[in-house]
Amino acid sequence: MNKLKLKNQRGHALLADLKVFEFMSSLSTIELNRFKKFVESPYFNVNNSVIKLNELIIKQLKSNSNHNYSKLEIWERIYFDKKYNEKLITNLCAELLILGESFLAIEQYLKSPLSQANDLLMSIHQKQIEGLFNSTQSKARSFLAKYQNKSSLFYLHKFNVERNIYTLLRFEESRAQKTIIEKVNIDEVLDNLEIFYISEKLKYTCAYLSWNKMTKLNFSVENIDDLLIRAQQNKYNNIPPIAIYLRVFRTLTDEPNEENYLELKSLLQKHIHHFPLDEGKEIFDYALNYTLRQVNNGNDKYLNESFELYKHSIELGTIYVNGELTPWTLKNIASMAIRLKEFEWVENFIKSNSQLVKEKFRKNVINFNLANLHWHKKEFNKVLKLVQNIEFDELFYALWVRLFTSTSYYELKEFDTLSFYLESFRTYIMRNKTLAKNRKDPYLLFIRYFKSLLDLQNATTEKLKKFKQDVANSGAIPKEWLLEKIDELI
Repeated sequence: MNKLKLKNQRGHALLADLKVFEFMSSLSTIELNRFKKFVESPYFNVNNSVIKLNELIIKQLKSNSNHNYSKLEIWERIYFDKKYNEKLITNLCAELLILGESFLAIEQYLKSPLSQANDLLMSIHQKQIEGLFNSTQSKARSFLAKYQNKSSLFYLHKFNVERNIYTLLRFEESRAQKTIIEKVNIDEVLDNLEIFYISEKLKYTCAYLSWNKMTKLNFSVENIDDLLIRAQQNKYNNIPPIAIYLRVFRTLTDEPNEENYLELKSLLQKHIHHFPLDEGKEIFDYALNYTLRQVNNGNDKYLNESFELYKHSIELGTIYVNGELTPWTLKNIASMAIRLKEFEWVENFIKSNSQLVKEKFRKNVINFNLANLHWHKKEFNKVLKLVQNIEFDELFYALWVRLFTSTSYYELKEFDTLSFYLESFRTYIMRNKTLAKNRKDPYLLFIRYFKSLLDLQNATTEKLKKFKQDVANSGAIPKEWLLEKIDELI
């Protein structure tokens, strides 16, 4: 839904500026219809003015009109000729927002039959409805048996179910005034609590270790050795969250041992469907980050490993976030495939997935990644056309468009144009205040060596070899292309 930001001529806050409008804008058409029924239900709301406000906002959202109501106009449509009361209209908006928060919570609750089964068990115990004990226990355990999600939260749900059943059994025992030993499920309660604890501590320990690779954190995880001893027990080998996070832990703490990655990859294929998509994405990211670290360390065999993980993640849907693809994820996948010369696959991937990128990023994402593809296919005229449509809303694009353009001019032998362009590129780098010196230097080196390359077109082999050695030992970005062009001259 579009939020309208028109200037308010009447001195009152606009509808689009209100939190309740922001909340309702996030709802789909189906959700808006459900929310309308929710607000109109006397079980949740008996304030007719709130119903009118809700109808007004829904009408505004569905119409996509250019008019943006002010709070005064909202007042007039609800209370007609009554004197405007800022506090009352503010409270009305707040009341609708509170209903909205309840709606979101209840919608989430309705998606979780295990939560409902647990709460039902608790209610039956509290009400002491003995006739429902057995059927409710059976229903709860039936939900558990059918539940596909085997993340740590599954074992928390299982713990809660078994705990509530234990409470019912104790109540039944006290009613019968005898011990029902064969029914006591303490072992189930304790086992599931232990699995949940180990899984969650491993999960967040891995998150800590991963973050600590990028930035030094000022805290530490206690009792890791004890955690590992407990997690490595044979009885947990087939518990998906323990098995997977234990192996993630190993890839982070014993990186040279390739067996840790291979075992993690095997566990992903076996268990990843047991995790919700958001957690599945996090787990895939651990595996991907391992392969990318190996690539960055010069182990090129992991290029294909990274690519295969990306493709698997696409097939499972774990690459997406709320049904969307981030610009940088698309770029990373495309770049990896381009390095492997999977050109046809890349082009199809960009075309089929670019619509999943947020609209405000989409144009740049398409043009940049297609430019990158055609640059590697040596279709430089296409590159120059595509980069003209890229907006410099991020520094990354500003730099890489200049790299694509300058190198394309060279490949097309547009040397006169190139000389002026390189000087313009250098000026841009020098004047850019957002680039730190350590980030400027590699690009300035590239430009300097690029200019030398133009001057050495007819140089001797000996001179070119010396120049190649200088470039190879430099920190120029990107120097691979420069080395390739020097080799062509030699």
